[in-house]
Amino acid sequence: MVVEGAGGITCPFNMKEEVLLLPDIIKALGLNIVIVADGGLGTINSVLLTVEYAKQQGINIKGLILNNFEEDNFMHLDNKKQIERLTGINVIATVKKGDKDLNISTNDLLKIWEEE
Repeated sequence: MVVEGAGGITCPFNMKEEVLLLPDIIKALGLNIVIVADGGLGTINSVLLTVEYAKQQGINIKGLILNNFEEDNFMHLDNKKQIERLTGINVIATVKKGDKDLNISTNDLLKIWEEE
């Protein structure tokens, strides 16, 4: 099952009187996640906070995707390297601005769907 979250991992869903956070839904459905983040400035901080919060919530992270990624931009390349080093989680794909297709290896795609 693929479910798209919106607004980040702490995004609330207001259900009348009850407020659910995205992790409540992820855990209720027994989902793993792939984190998608911008490739540019501030992404290391954003990804590290998201990864740590997800881990605290007991959510399994299957990989990372960097969006608006510029392959000739040193900062974007360094962000990718530092994120992988600091989180221990692979960046399984990068998406250039305007791309309509996700270029991901078959091996990485299969890993997303593997049972733990």
